[in-house]
Amino acid sequence: MAGKFTSHFQSHVWSSNSSNRIAGFERMSYVVTDLVRQQAQKLFTPDEAALVISKLESALLPLIADGRSAARVHLAILHLSGGNWQRFNQELKGGQLDWRDTLCAAGLEHADWPAILRSRGIDYSCVP
Repeated sequence: MAGKFTSHFQSHVWSSNSSNRIAGFERMSYVVTDLVRQQAQKLFTPDEAALVISKLESALLPLIADGRSAARVHLAILHLSGGNWQRFNQELKGGQLDWRDTLCAAGLEHADWPAILRSRGIDYSCVP
C-alpha cells in the first residue's frame, strides 16, 4: 500500500513496506536520556515506566536531527500521556507519524519550549 507524504519542498510517494524510511528520509530510534527516564518514572508505576522507556528507545521517529531533539519529543509524549498507559501508546504512535503535531499539542513547538519545560519543573539544560 502506498501513500502520499508532502514535505515543504515536494511530494513523495512512500511504501508501507519501507518502515525505516519516509519520503527518502531515515526514521531512527534514539537513546532515552536520563531526564526522560526520570520523567517516565515520575508519571508511571515502576513496571509501566520500564515499558515506557523500552518503547521510547525502540520508537522510530522521522526527520529528527539529533538526540537532543528526540528528547524534546519524548518529553512531549510523556507530558501528553499524563501517566496513562493507553494515552502514552496513542501519543507515541502520533509522534512516530509526525512529531511536530506532538510538540504543538504539548506546547513545545516554539522557541520558548525550554522555558515551558522549566515551568513544568523540568530542567532541560542538562540534556547533552
